This record gives sequence, structure tokens and C-alpha cells, in this order.
Amino acid sequence: MAEEPPAEHTVYELHFLGNKLDPRHGFTIMGAPDVYMRFDTPVEQLCPIRTTIRGLEQDIAWFDWALHGSAPGMVTIVDPPRRFHMHEIAIIDGQPPYCRAFYSAPGPTVPSRMYRWFRRDRQAYELYTDCGTLIGAFSVHPVEEDTEAGRLFASFSYNFHWKDPLLMDAMLTLSLNRFLDQYQDLFLGY
Repeated sequence: MAEEPPAEHTVYELHFLGNKLDPRHGFTIMGAPDVYMRFDTPVEQLCPIRTTIRGLEQDIAWFDWALHGSAPGMVTIVDPPRRFHMHEIAIIDGQPPYCRAFYSAPGPTVPSRMYRWFRRDRQAYELYTDCGTLIGAFSVHPVEEDTEAGRLFASFSYNFHWKDPLLMDAMLTLSLNRFLDQYQDLFLGY
């Protein structure tokens, strides 16, 4: 039986658990059926530094950090296979202040669309379509909460389908944006 698409007013929520201090390491994103992403960056590793993003059963993406020069590094996504520079998911040229853009496509035969993360402050980001429609909001909770799954420190509410590839793209770009905002002195111009 085919799954029904969500009604336009459906709001989903993801929970961010674990380490809130480093957007590259030691935290997990969980929610809706089958949404699971674990971000880990070995701290003893000097160079090259790789953040592994693991799904329920396998690695789903990597960040290979350059940590020198003007670009932060490369992104590899397993399915569908893609490899590109991180600056392609943190586009600042032509964007309003406090915004970084990225492109995402729902499938290989559908054209990519631009989305923007708007940083309200270091604890809150909003996700917009290219025409300015708010489709998601991330916020760090003022007080962490202990749950059965771990320490809950933030949430992401969104109104697009959780099976849409946009969700993974949005979570990867959110992690990168949080890192760039936290360590902006390392990457001038981002």
C-alpha cells in the first residue's frame, strides 16, 4: 500500500541529543519513523579530520575538513552518490545578512531548488524556500532535558515529508552552519 503524502499542515519534529557544544561531534538527530543521524568526529585525529554521519545501519555521509585556506572542506553523500565542496551548502554570495543557501532536489529527475538557513542567533535558525516560505525551525533549548534516548538539547520542527532528501541535506547544512558560526574566525567570508 502506498504511503499517503502528508497534509500541508503536518509538522514533524526532530530531537537533537548528546553534545550541544560541537556541531560536528557526539550528537544524534532522531525523530519520525526511521530518521536517525549520528555525527562523530574522532578527537584524536589530527589531519585529515573526518566527520562521519551514520544512519540507522550504515554511514550516510562524511565531512572531510580542510581547516586551512578559505574553504572548510568536502562533503560526500552516499545515496544518491554526491561529492562537493562544503561552500556549495553554505552559499553566502547574493544572500541577505545572516543567511546561507544550499540546493536540494527531491530526486534525480527533478531540478534542484534553493533553500536558505537564516540565523536568528547562535541558538536558533530558520529554514526557508527560495520564495521565502518558512518550512523549518531549529532551536537550542534553554535547559537540557534527560530522556531515555539521551540528553535532549535542541529540536527542529519542519513541515515537509521526512522521506524527502531535503531533510538530510538540511541537517547536513545546519551542522555546517552551526560549526561555521561557532568558529567563524577560521573561515573568513563564511
